[in-house]
Amino acid sequence: MMKNIKVIGAGFSGLVMAYYLEKEGFKVTVIEKSNRVGGLLGTRETAFGLVEAAANGLIWSPRVSQIFQDLQISPVFMKKESKNRYIFRDRPRRWPLSLSETGGVLWKLVSTMVGLKSKMAPRPMETIQEWGERTLGLAMTQYLLSPGLQGIYAGDPRELSASLILGRFFSRDQKKKTPYKGTLSAPKGMGELTDSLYEYLKGKDVKFIFDKNYQLTEERPVVLATSASAAAQILDDHSLGEALPLIDVLPIISITAFFKPSSKDLPGFGCLFPRETPVRALGVLFNDSIFEGRSEYRSETWIYGGALDRDCLGLTDEELRGQVVLDRTCLVEKVEQPLEIHIQRWPEAIPHYDTVLEEVLNIADTKNDGIYLIGNYTGALGLSRILEKAWELTQQIKT
Repeated sequence: MMKNIKVIGAGFSGLVMAYYLEKEGFKVTVIEKSNRVGGLLGTRETAFGLVEAAANGLIWSPRVSQIFQDLQISPVFMKKESKNRYIFRDRPRRWPLSLSETGGVLWKLVSTMVGLKSKMAPRPMETIQEWGERTLGLAMTQYLLSPGLQGIYAGDPRELSASLILGRFFSRDQKKKTPYKGTLSAPKGMGELTDSLYEYLKGKDVKFIFDKNYQLTEERPVVLATSASAAAQILDDHSLGEALPLIDVLPIISITAFFKPSSKDLPGFGCLFPRETPVRALGVLFNDSIFEGRSEYRSETWIYGGALDRDCLGLTDEELRGQVVLDRTCLVEKVEQPLEIHIQRWPEAIPHYDTVLEEVLNIADTKNDGIYLIGNYTGALGLSRILEKAWELTQQIKT
């Protein structure tokens, strides 16, 4: 007899949970409070090219490959030129440190690693800033580590948890690393992936209920594939919900702007901006250089917000347009107005991977009661890691 299970939330986390649970023989019902699937993910087709609402791709893995096969989607891999990644220090640079700073980094690394490799491992409740200065030195932390992580986590390095972000790289029971084969997407963007996954699941008799707020019952098991704040509301009277309201959630604004192509356009994935620069943006993606078929124009997505710029949500559309022009002028050294812009505001986009979240996850790991949590706040930030988490959680549920 098939075992019933409910998945709450039809974002990417909920869809992949339903995908794996159905494969294991569960009768799955997905309950979604809105009228659509995909959560933050979505793709718009415009006259100038595709516009992604959030993530533009996911890292290849055998499980990612299998999903694309099941959905009969031919993946689009990144262009070779997208290997070029820049960090801004007076100008966009592939390596932002001076010769003397580089020597200092090498000396610091050797000094730290001599004797015990465990010296490199993050300590409990140690921040990224503290870990970086202890193991890599100030210059490396300021111009490589911090901007690199802000492009992913949008957090404050003085608060980001080194254990949450880097701990898995030092784990003794770390599984054999999957060979890196690049980032991929669907030909028509991430919206095609989530829409195809929805249609596939319906074809497998997974039931979807939209426009419904879920209330916790005694029925178990249940998977909460929601945001941390939504999970906290559902678990308001349950012991699991006590710590979730402590999680800090960061705002993000993504602005996709199209420009006339120029021979001076930087080829590559994008550029990150350390907080010491005059640029307000966290970073910019060069969409037309990442995947084929995104645009015949210069397509750039500028990212604002995060832990150190929460006030960005108060900017008007016109102010945001002006900020893009100002920031881009620093990057390309000329003033140019965009042909068109598309603004996406996410007041609660991603959790702050800080030491508070480290404490919360330590508490949540000790409780279960047939209630399973998955989402970008559960230690799995990034679509590929969420997918792996969904598979692992499914194996846990079926036992």
